[in-house]
Amino acid sequence: MYSQVELRTSDGKNLSANLFEVQNAKGGVVFLHMMPATKASYTDLAQKFQDLGWEGIAVDFRGHGTSDGGPEGYLEFGDKQHQEKYLDIEAATDYLKKHNISEDKISIIGASIGANLALKYLALNEKIKSAVLLSPGINYRGVTTKDLVTKLSNGKRILFIGSEDDNYTKECIDELYGLTPEGVEKQKQIYKDAGHGTTMFERKADCAEIIINFITK
Repeated sequence: MYSQVELRTSDGKNLSANLFEVQNAKGGVVFLHMMPATKASYTDLAQKFQDLGWEGIAVDFRGHGTSDGGPEGYLEFGDKQHQEKYLDIEAATDYLKKHNISEDKISIIGASIGANLALKYLALNEKIKSAVLLSPGINYRGVTTKDLVTKLSNGKRILFIGSEDDNYTKECIDELYGLTPEGVEKQKQIYKDAGHGTTMFERKADCAEIIINFITK
């Protein structure tokens, strides 16, 4: 079960999010959707985490869904506005911290541009330890990844998931995986025909299980 909550970003945007609340949670997960999806694309996965005692928050990025500028305001976004979605992740993690979930027990899961933003958040926040990247790219609207992945420090954990039928995703993942520094726990899963981003949940039954095992172990 989940409830809808409202978040406020540091630059004054109101965001809509689904909160999968757990009392005395083992940890927290922030879910970041792809374009043109919404927070609803993570409902099944978030409920699986909730059943295991992990609180989750799935946010509609600014310009999407029922957040400020939604549901299709993002179609008018320039690169700078897409990059400002980073502040949406800050708002989501802050919400979990207010629920007494320590930052070092919060993981980020992102798809497509959400994957790139998840990597950025992992790289720039020392206490965040784990991220899952579904169909990351080298450069989505100015959110680059080769520079970010090399910034990851010892003790970080990262899981790359992609599919061979998804343009250059496999090549992107292979390159990012190779650039990941020693001392970072890394894992990758490449499917042949799973599509892009959260579409992989629908096409590959084991995708959710792989993610859950990586985050909860």
